[in-house]
Amino acid sequence: AAPAASAPAAQPAAEAQAGAPVGAAAERLTGVWVNTDGLLCTVSGGAVAFLAAGSHKLVEASGQLSLNGWKVVDIQSNEIRWSKNGRTMEWYRLEDPKEVEDLKGQWKNSENLECTVSDGICTFKGKKPTPLTMENGLVSLNGRCATAIHMTTVTWQKAGKSMRWTRVGN
Repeated sequence: AAPAASAPAAQPAAEAQAGAPVGAAAERLTGVWVNTDGLLCTVSGGAVAFLAAGSHKLVEASGQLSLNGWKVVDIQSNEIRWSKNGRTMEWYRLEDPKEVEDLKGQWKNSENLECTVSDGICTFKGKKPTPLTMENGLVSLNGRCATAIHMTTVTWQKAGKSMRWTRVGN
């Protein structure tokens, strides 16, 4: 994968805090995305969680959405174009949980239950396999939506309550 330096998350997080919090415009970005450098990010509630580069806030100034100096040029249902200092980048929405390769593997949740994710299916020890689905652009499992996917953790939300998965082993 290309270095994170070309991703919107490369600039200091402090820059992302400038401007006003975003509302309806940011809601259009809610979902799981992969950029032209192959980097995964999850957008939920105006926050962008990059797989390997932490979380950052979207901001809106003068009607323009931005993230760490990158400005949204165009938003389509499944593609976002960004621009910064003459450079451009695209994000593409993932529409099938099987496409979220970074969820594959073994996990332990905050209730100490272990599961394995493979080929878009989650299997908790001693339970039947449960297919992952997409709900409002986010990966969903039993009504919980993955609002932040990182290399070693996943944050799930349901009805205002949060659950965390931590990767087990490699």
